[in-house]
Amino acid sequence: MAEDLQKAVETLNHDGYEVVAITPITSGDYDYKALLEAGGRGENGYGGYGYGYGYSYTQGLIVTAKRVRTS
Repeated sequence: MAEDLQKAVETLNHDGYEVVAITPITSGDYDYKALLEAGGRGENGYGGYGYGYGYSYTQGLIVTAKRVRTS
């Protein structure tokens, strides 16, 4: 992604634009695991555990540029 951004900025600069802002596009995902087992006194109950986690990542970028006036 860094190389793609560098190429985009260089192309914009070459074409007479000035980069004003770079905004990340974030996304996310998650996973989990749970285990339920028979247990307790006389095996008449249930117990278990579970865990989960989530995370975000940069999916893309929005590059905003303005045309530079040339005299």
